Amino acid sequence: VILAAWKPGQRDAWHSHPGQLAAYSLTGCEARLHTSGGKYVDGSNKKGGANFNPIIPSHSLENRGRTECQTVIVGKK
Repeated sequence: VILAAWKPGQRDAWHSHPGQLAAYSLTGCEARLHTSGGKYVDGSNKKGGANFNPIIPSHSLENRGRTECQTVIVGKK
């Protein structure tokens, strides 16, 4: 279980998730997911929203909002 937090404008280091995971948004979030090859996808999560993600290749997440973005990530070890 990981508490992930991004300050406004913060972008995390390149990483990947080798296994499936579930995520629960503690706060609303306007984010940009950068993928390898220079592409990106913009998205938003609502406070209290949950989702299930498959294996995620190399990426970096950027908080594009004005408030801190907090998500609880649960992955199988």
